[in-house]
Amino acid sequence: MSSWNKYFILKSSTASRIIKPSTAGLTGAVACGLIQPSIFPIKTALGVTGFKLAEISIKNLLAACLSYQGWLTHPKSAKTKIWAFCLKLLQYFYRSETFSYQKLLPKQPLPPLDVTLDKWADVSQYFVTEEEYKSTRDAIESFRKNEGPKLQKYLYKRFKTLDNWVSNYWIQAAYLSNRNSLAANSNYSISFKLTPERTPDYVARAACVVTQMLRYNDYMMENRIKPVMLMDMVPLCMAGYRYLYGTCRVPGEDIDSVVKDSSSSHIVVIRLGHYFKLDCYITCNNIKRRLTAYEMKQQLQKIIEKAESLGTANRAVASLTAQNRSVWAKDRKALSVLNKETLDDIESSLFVLNLDTYQPKTPDDLSRSILIGDGFNRWFDKGFNLVIYDNGLGGSNVEHSFIDAWVYTTLGEFLLCNEYYENGDVVKLESDGQTSLQPPVELVWELDDHMVNRVESAQLEMKTIIENFDLRSFLAPYSKGQIKKFKLSPDGYIQMMLQLAYNRLHKHTPKTYEPATSRLFLLGRTETIHPASQYSRNFVLAMDDKNSNDKERIHFLKEAIKYQGQFRLDATKGDGCDRHLFALYCASRELGMDIPLIFQDKVSYYCNILKL
Repeated sequence: MSSWNKYFILKSSTASRIIKPSTAGLTGAVACGLIQPSIFPIKTALGVTGFKLAEISIKNLLAACLSYQGWLTHPKSAKTKIWAFCLKLLQYFYRSETFSYQKLLPKQPLPPLDVTLDKWADVSQYFVTEEEYKSTRDAIESFRKNEGPKLQKYLYKRFKTLDNWVSNYWIQAAYLSNRNSLAANSNYSISFKLTPERTPDYVARAACVVTQMLRYNDYMMENRIKPVMLMDMVPLCMAGYRYLYGTCRVPGEDIDSVVKDSSSSHIVVIRLGHYFKLDCYITCNNIKRRLTAYEMKQQLQKIIEKAESLGTANRAVASLTAQNRSVWAKDRKALSVLNKETLDDIESSLFVLNLDTYQPKTPDDLSRSILIGDGFNRWFDKGFNLVIYDNGLGGSNVEHSFIDAWVYTTLGEFLLCNEYYENGDVVKLESDGQTSLQPPVELVWELDDHMVNRVESAQLEMKTIIENFDLRSFLAPYSKGQIKKFKLSPDGYIQMMLQLAYNRLHKHTPKTYEPATSRLFLLGRTETIHPASQYSRNFVLAMDDKNSNDKERIHFLKEAIKYQGQFRLDATKGDGCDRHLFALYCASRELGMDIPLIFQDKVSYYCNILKL
């Protein structure tokens, strides 16, 4: 088995809802997503065999409905209205659990080779000179006649035999085989607001947020998270939600792998560079339950007191995870000789909690700190690091390879909707304080001389990363509501403003990456939107042309946004060109072919350098 196919994981994203249990009986079963209200009487009337046949028929009809894409292109047509009625009717009789729609989702379509090449020829012309573009056109036509058909045939076989013809290529080539540091290159951050209804008591907030995260994980394990749906009708792929908890990216010398511990019941807490294992579930009267917020606060307080009695750690072991992936793979192998159990505890944990003593003062400060930390406090390999600061602010650092931002945003929204305090502290239940809790366990690193040198070297590298990283955030003078009043797409509008700003600074059109979701399809992730076009260029030039008037500028802006919107729509329904070209390239490497010229010209070079 080649390294391309050795590691494969599932993906996905966006907002979800919880199926809340009722008090008892049939109503409670219905609310938990175990029985749909409409199914119970039908099952009684049809009998078991008849019900099974009806269920199969409903699934087949749902799958057929979900393959229809006319709602994207003709949302007001009679056909779309009939489709919407049928889809809602079928969903009324269908059991809607977290992953119940997965096998009903259509496969991501494989675009025709000629369509992709024509689209690539169109988007390529804006990044290079006329002479370079002529070379690109020659390479495209050569590929169309020579290597292209063979590689397209190979991808078609993947389309017929795999759930998704591009997903494992994407995860392996875009993420797991990338050797760059995860810090500031791949991981992303999300910040949590501190509003009056939250609490400045950082221990209380940490306890509340952690218990809510555990609650969300319990719902996931019980299939009680409702599938994410567009317009409350069209389900999106939920595969990525399987990898929110208990996951870790393990470095390899050539390619990383992703591991998941589905039985994990602990978190690892980092405070002042010291590590602690905290069991989040206890067994009382033969019943396993998660810690309450009050109990969690007690445990976290013990960790804080112990860490502060020790002072700041001498070695920033976490900085090892910010190194080049191949370098970290070798260091991890050496580190595990004396610290295998500690590494196992970190990598198998549900997530890592960072209790940072730093107190960010501005949004820039907060985002920057969450994203890169200080070398002592971010274990970049983990699925996510939850960060809570001493002033009550917080957020998360998320490893990108198996959790897209849309997936984690759902969890973030759940936390913000379910944080609850009484008088600025966690809620205390009547039963709190009656159960004896085992204290958290300190995880102590044993470092020989070689590993001390390696950690010190990694610390210096991390210091360089921190010094070279810049981040600024700005509050816009108006919001998307104002943009919509002018009947413009907020997304397209912002993209054109980025084009204008960049051109004013650098006097040329940049390669711009904007993702569209591919989650309408099984195991879909993203496709590239190309905002840069002749229309965007006309707008940019008109804005600084003294001979142009506002009427012309508005016209060019609308035309540019219209083009960007159509490209976004095409990308969403599987008609983009970048992922197809990417898969053709991967296929050429997998088949041992010489790299086709289309992947060696100036356009390919520039398109791998993302400036916006």
